[in-house]
Amino acid sequence: MKYSRINTGEVYIPPYRLSHLFLKNEDKTIMLEFYHKDEQ
Repeated sequence: MKYSRINTGEVYIPPYRLSHLFLKNEDKTIMLEFYHKDEQ
């Protein structure tokens, strides 16, 4: 799973995490996954 999220970022909203992908050329943010930090 280490390389499956290349070019993504995470926002930490304790105790959750929101992973996202930003497409520069389209100026879009795509939300990928919202999960609890202990259940990833």
